[in-house]
This record gives sequence, C-alpha cells and structure tokens, in this order.
Amino acid sequence: MVYFIIVRYFRLIRFLLYWLAALAGLSLILPMAYAALIPHVPERVTLLSDGWTVERNEESRSNVRTPDIMQEALNEGEAMLLLHELPQEEVEGACVTLVTEHCALRVYLDDEPVFSYGEASLGRSYPAERHYIPLPQGYGGKTLQLVFTGTKDDAFRKLSEIAIGNRTDLYLRRILQHGYGALYGAHFFLQGLILLGVSVFIAKYLRRNLRILFSALFSAGAGLYAFAASNVFSILWDSAALEARCLAAGAVLMPAGICGIALDFAWRYKKGEVTLTRSATSTTNFSDIPLLAGCCAVIVCALLQIFIRGTLPGGITVLMIGCIVFEGGLLESLYFYAAAHLGETRRHLKLAGIAYTDALTGQSNRTHCEQFLKELDAGHESYFIINFDVNGLKKINDTLGHAEGDRFLKGFAQILAAYFKNADLIGRMGGDEFVVIMKDVDAATGIDKADGLPVLLHKLSRTKSAFKYETSYGCAHSSEVRSRKSNDVYRLADERMYEMKRMVHLRNGGNGRDD
Repeated sequence: MVYFIIVRYFRLIRFLLYWLAALAGLSLILPMAYAALIPHVPERVTLLSDGWTVERNEESRSNVRTPDIMQEALNEGEAMLLLHELPQEEVEGACVTLVTEHCALRVYLDDEPVFSYGEASLGRSYPAERHYIPLPQGYGGKTLQLVFTGTKDDAFRKLSEIAIGNRTDLYLRRILQHGYGALYGAHFFLQGLILLGVSVFIAKYLRRNLRILFSALFSAGAGLYAFAASNVFSILWDSAALEARCLAAGAVLMPAGICGIALDFAWRYKKGEVTLTRSATSTTNFSDIPLLAGCCAVIVCALLQIFIRGTLPGGITVLMIGCIVFEGGLLESLYFYAAAHLGETRRHLKLAGIAYTDALTGQSNRTHCEQFLKELDAGHESYFIINFDVNGLKKINDTLGHAEGDRFLKGFAQILAAYFKNADLIGRMGGDEFVVIMKDVDAATGIDKADGLPVLLHKLSRTKSAFKYETSYGCAHSSEVRSRKSNDVYRLADERMYEMKRMVHLRNGGNGRDD
C-alpha cells in the first residue's frame, strides 16, 4: 500500500513543480507587462510635483519641489502650511490625494475649508493614511492650502506625491504603480496555500519533511507582506488598519517559516538523515542547500530593507526580491528532493516486482497470489477464481527435456495473459498449476469465460502452436462459500479442478493421476 501512497505523493510534487515553474515564467513576464502598462496612466491625473510655497516656523520658501518640502521631521504640535495654485482646467469628480502619517490635516480652497482629518489638540497619534479629498465645482485656478499639524515627535519625515484628478483615474494610477507588488503578493499567497495542502498530505501519509510546511508558512507570510507593502488593502477597501495587521502577520510568519526550516534541517542532521559531506545520500543533501541559500537571501534583504525604506518601481521592495530568491531555492530544492525519492521509489517498486514475479512465466508468483488472496478478505467485492492444471507437462519433461517443458509452461502463461487480459490476477501457483482471479464477476459470466479457454487451446493446437495444450480447470465464486474466505473459495476451485482432471484421466483409460 505504501508504494501507491508514494506514487500519489510524487504526482502532487510534479503538479507543484509545474505550477511553480509556470509562476516563475509569469514572474519574468510581469516586468514587461508593467513596462507596457505604466505609460498609459490616465491623462486626467496631474502631479503637483513643484511650485509649492512652504511656510513653517515663521519661515517661507517658494517654488519648492515635493521631495524637498520635508527638510526635517514634523514634531508634535508643530504646524506646516503648503500652498499651490490648482490647474485652470477642471475634471469631473476631481480629488486631491496624498498620504499623512502621525499628523492632523486641514484642507482649504482660497481660505474656504473643504476637508479635515484628526485633532492635534487631543494628543492622539494617527497612523499612515491615504486621503482622497473631493474638490467642489469651480476649483480651477484657486489656491490649495494644506495645513499639517504633528501629533508625534520626529514621526512625519517624508511627504508622498500629491496628485489631482478624477477619483477613478487616481485609483487606477495607484493600481498600476503597485500592481507588480500586488501580483507577487497573490503569487506568494497562492503558493503558500498549495504548499500547505502538499505538506498536510505528506504529514498524513509519510510523516516527514516538515520544511515544506514551514515553506508554506513563509510563502503565505510573504504574500500578506507584499499585499500590505503594495497598499492593496487601502486601494481596495480603504483600510489602513487591515493593511497594518497584514503587514504584522507577514512579519511574524516569514521569520517563523525560516526558523522552522532551519530547525527541521538541524533535527534531521542530528538524526543522521543528512550530512554536510558527499555521501550516498548526497542527492538528498543537495535538496537542502538551495532552500537554505534562499533563507539566507531573505535575511540579508530584510536587513537591507531596514536601511532602504520605500519601494522600487512597480511597488517592489527589497524584501520581495529576497522572497523571489527564496522561491527559486524552494523550486530547486523540490526538484532535487523529488528526483532523489522518485529514484528510491522506483528501486523499491523494481525490487517488489522481482519478489512478486515468477521468473519463468513473468506472471505473479505464489507469494503474490497468496498476498492477493489475503487482500480479497479485507475487501467486500465479489470475485471469481479459476484454477488451471496444464495436462501433459510430465510427458514433455520425460521425452523432450525440461527446457522444452519450460517453453511449454511459458507458452501456456502467454495464452492465459492474452485470453484473460482484464483479469485482476494471473499467477503461477507452482509446477503446472495456474490461477486466475476476476473481481466483480458473477458466476455465470466467469464459467462462460473459463469454458471458452479449452476451445481456444484446441484451435491453437491445430494451427500455429508448437505444443498441444490441454488443461483441467475448476471454478468457484465467492458467493458459493458461506465463510467467504478466499482460501476456502480457492480450495473449492482446486477440488473441482482435480475432479475434472481425474475424470479426464479415467475417460482416457488412465488411473486418475498425471502421467
């Protein structure tokens, strides 16, 4: 039974490898798709990237670019005023979008209030939040005034880009900006679910290789992290709180997965299942090296992420690059692991085939036949047994030699295999005795099938066969025996076969024995 489980296991691994290979190919296509889409950002979006007037701490600066506005962090209670003249040309459903972090915000158009967020006087700190500030009709040419008031010391350090345009176009622009990271988030999360399903199967049937389970945890965490870092939750559900929770969950699951992989390797190394030197199990060892290398790449990229804040084009972060390297290591690890254990499984199956095959005829031997009979007792299906005894083997051995007798038996076995090609078992019980077992066959159908063999043997003996084949046989159906034990059904078929054999010899003037 274990061999069939292992075969099923490797079918899953093969499916997983194909899936990961397809996703890896998709990863190569994504940059090209992104490069093709990003130039088509809606034209109704205007970036307010320069021309700002900044008033802060009784100082005023004019014609300032957005990246140069925040020369130092905004502290608690400190206010900063930004002014910019809006374009004359208006768009329908216009909004201004920007991100605030640990600060309150007031928005005015020519000194008329249009938006308010947070209360600095309450001493409350507000997390990062993206705002879509609707503008009334007739905003063209008016002065946009943004008043930021810090709610936490040394917190608000960088001002995001400020854009004006149709709300739908602003959403689309953000999706295009962060689409690469979002797609990778879906990629990693779906990969985590697949690995989790495979790891559950392995834990149930083989109870080994927990690194796949920990890889599943890491991939799921990487997916959540990529989603949160790409602002997917704030884009789709306008929920910064959910985004923060997913970012935290990813920050927990990824280290947990890496630690689990390392502990699993250490545990298997302690048990002697893997070594650090080349040995008979070196192929299995090779399957650990790419995965451990991927873990190291993630750790290095996580440390770099601390110093390199923000995202790369397309919403990619440095840590995501480490996750992509980890995925490559995982794919290579699974390939080596599957190759090593598939070879081992094939060797086991080959040895099992040798152990259960009759060397002369190529059919099942007595050991396999007896095991098959025991398996019939464990099942509940009906079955039909036919026992055959080939007539004339002793005479051929005595007159032509045992080599011809072996040819005689091999020929009969080939005829059985061709005639009973849909049988569940064809085996040689020893000497000139053979057995055929068919499941889910009623007695009448089985008897008709058995009665047809002598007719076929008679035709073959008159045409191309080198030997004249004759056989005695006995049949028994599982329903004929009250105990329904396979040994009792086989014994009944055997008794009927010997009764036919005795009648044939008596009819031919013999004494009822095989001579």
